[in-house]
Amino acid sequence: MLLDIGDCEKIMTASYQKHGIQFLYPENWILEEQDGDNQDTVSVQSPNTAFWSLTIDYNGTSPDSLITNTLSVLQEEYSTLDATPVEENIGERKAVGQNLAFFCMDLTNTARIRVLQVGQVTLLILYQASDLEWSTTVAVFEAITLSLDCDPSHLQNIVYQGDDSPYH
Repeated sequence: MLLDIGDCEKIMTASYQKHGIQFLYPENWILEEQDGDNQDTVSVQSPNTAFWSLTIDYNGTSPDSLITNTLSVLQEEYSTLDATPVEENIGERKAVGQNLAFFCMDLTNTARIRVLQVGQVTLLILYQASDLEWSTTVAVFEAITLSLDCDPSHLQNIVYQGDDSPYH
């Protein structure tokens, strides 16, 4: 399903703006943030079990390494994980990733991993839903992803703040 930014604004009324990142999401989804060592993660969860998350890696880890690490974690948890590599554009940026399918709690699940580089920062997008929810949430996932905007200069400032940075 191809969406444009006008579609995003119609179906999503809440916005996130922090860390040089901004995106839109549905106001009835719950937003959570996690600060980590050299990484921040922000996620939004539907009223059911579907979720979309963005990890901001300030180490500049290569997209392939982030995908490999994420797949390893998921494969440990879901032995039936089926993964297919993909490449696509998110806005004007090239992204690499994996399309995933697996069983969890007797339900089939679909997930997508997309990774892109913004200067020295690597962004990992992961979204997932059971197949019962997928058909109603995939357009929302795509709209959130399409609305994602990054300020590379702000991200670079975070990376190079020095010893006072919370990311070192």
